[in-house]
Amino acid sequence: MSLLSLLLITLTLLLTATTASPTPQQHAARFQQWSGPPPPYARRTPPSPLQRQSSPLIDPELLAQLRRSTSLALAKRQTPHLTDAELPPLVVPESIQQSSTLVSCIYNMGINIHTPADASFWNAAQSDNLNYHYLPLAVAFPNATRQVSDCVRCAAIHGNVPVSARSGGHSFSGSGSGGQDGALVIDLSALKSITVSDHGLRDAYVGPGARLGEVVKVLWANGQRAMTHGTCPTVGVGGHALCGGFGPLSRAWGLATDAILHMDVILSDGSFALVNPVEHRDLLWGMRGAGNHFGIVTRFTFQTHDVKGKNLTYIEHIWHESIPTPRHFANLLDGITAWSSRKDMPAELGYHLQVTPSMSKVDGKGNVHIRMRGIYMGPKSAAEMVYSTLWPELRSRGGDSLAKPDGGSQYQEMNWLEMMSEWDDFGEPGDKLNTDKERLEHNNYVPKTTLIRTNPAAPPSSGPSVGKKIPLDSWESWATTFYDGAKHGVGNNKWSWNVFMEMFGGHNAYHLRKNIRDLSSIPFVDGMWLIQQTVGTWPGSIVDSEGKAWVRMMHDALATGLKKGGITASSYGCYQDPDRADWLEAFHGDGVARDRMFDLKDKYDPNNLFRNAQSLGSKAERDALKAAAKGQGGVTTGGEGGGWSHDIHPLPRSL
Repeated sequence: MSLLSLLLITLTLLLTATTASPTPQQHAARFQQWSGPPPPYARRTPPSPLQRQSSPLIDPELLAQLRRSTSLALAKRQTPHLTDAELPPLVVPESIQQSSTLVSCIYNMGINIHTPADASFWNAAQSDNLNYHYLPLAVAFPNATRQVSDCVRCAAIHGNVPVSARSGGHSFSGSGSGGQDGALVIDLSALKSITVSDHGLRDAYVGPGARLGEVVKVLWANGQRAMTHGTCPTVGVGGHALCGGFGPLSRAWGLATDAILHMDVILSDGSFALVNPVEHRDLLWGMRGAGNHFGIVTRFTFQTHDVKGKNLTYIEHIWHESIPTPRHFANLLDGITAWSSRKDMPAELGYHLQVTPSMSKVDGKGNVHIRMRGIYMGPKSAAEMVYSTLWPELRSRGGDSLAKPDGGSQYQEMNWLEMMSEWDDFGEPGDKLNTDKERLEHNNYVPKTTLIRTNPAAPPSSGPSVGKKIPLDSWESWATTFYDGAKHGVGNNKWSWNVFMEMFGGHNAYHLRKNIRDLSSIPFVDGMWLIQQTVGTWPGSIVDSEGKAWVRMMHDALATGLKKGGITASSYGCYQDPDRADWLEAFHGDGVARDRMFDLKDKYDPNNLFRNAQSLGSKAERDALKAAAKGQGGVTTGGEGGGWSHDIHPLPRSL
């Protein structure tokens, strides 16, 4: 796999979503058609606080040895994930059973569980991004909703052990290995069924462990249906849909989380809850956008769309030698952002810009590529008409050198299945949606994310930067960092960098309508540009201190330029950043919506069972932080990592 492919995996969590939400009455009628009675262990009341056991689960000395083992094992190996079927039979030594009542509890339920004593543990514990790897207490592989309930119940009554659900393991910050040491990882890969209802609305019932590539193929095979989602085929549906889910068709269909009609959820005491607009409606709001804080979904019901006989247009434009300096880059972005803010910008268009270092130099200067890729939900002629208004904007800022992309342009019509395959830059040739091979690969990267909040279509009350023009100098000062890097060959073939800039907002965007966003816990209807900056390297290698400093410098340059221009920026909950101290405000805002999330956390997870280094915390933990902050003369969300625990260990660890 090429370095570019590795970086693309980290940077293409481009997520997609849905259309108008039915009324509660319409939902109720629909649920009667397909939703049977809850399991016999269901209890539809919020969980009550559970008694905790304070005894340590693993001896500290043993934990130190295991930390050292995981550092050496993962630093030297490129071993891929093993599927559940490939893992050897579980043997839990008596010493481990005695040292952890939690492991015994799960093991005695007949659930496949792997501990540090098992030869299969290191494979079972790995998530996609090996830059952030943690030491779980154990990794459980339930194969049914009841077994997920049993795992959660065992964790709750045996020490309130941190629980982290893993659907595909593609969390930016290593939540797939627990997000902190000592967690119970509940792997949901066995809950991967995908079916389509046979009634007229054709809803999709999808397990959290299903991969996006599998969803595309199954829905297409069942009447040529589609749902909106990201375009990295190996990403798991569970975490993807619960954190938001933005992609190239979100402006037309909404975020992936908006497509959720119903969820089967296991709460923090192991009880079962039906979550939809009729039952647990408050929890539906919270889980649409921040679901990892409140429970584990074992089945989704998604709204789908009929794409039979409907062609889409793939769009690509590339600039290279025509942008030899940061000023040229800034002029290009200035024209593109002005065009994207037009009132007639159709919701049917979604696109992103990808910025990468060039292999060649122009006039002795470091150079970059800018690749503009888009999807238009309609014929080629209509797509070309939309883009015809871009070229005058660019010509007025840089003549034909900007208005005529020197790297080439193309518009190509294709059906939905072809588009989803074409959009993917990696995967098996001839079958890019096949996840069986690609999901076995790992990546190693450090990401930084910025959501620029200048959406001209947002209500003025949603933020101070609504409709503001981003100054040319802000773009230029940011671009100077990676032009200098390209010129001097930063990374020295040890790592490389990549930037994705997605049009998140704009006029007519369905997913940013206030009435749609009010149905979920995702804030920032004023978001306009979603920017990911990443430094990455190969599996088996590490991003060294120079690489980490480089991506932070790029991120800081953008933040400084925006601040000087009076532009507000936040972040996006799907793209976690372990060393961001202001993560709480950046992901969830600082107003009524965040307080509402705290209330939901206290109601449905009072002991903060579902937690990692960036969780909402229990009320007692939040109160303690507030008291500490008051003594320091201000409010804080924590130290390094900004979370309620600070066990952030990039691989390999310093012990």
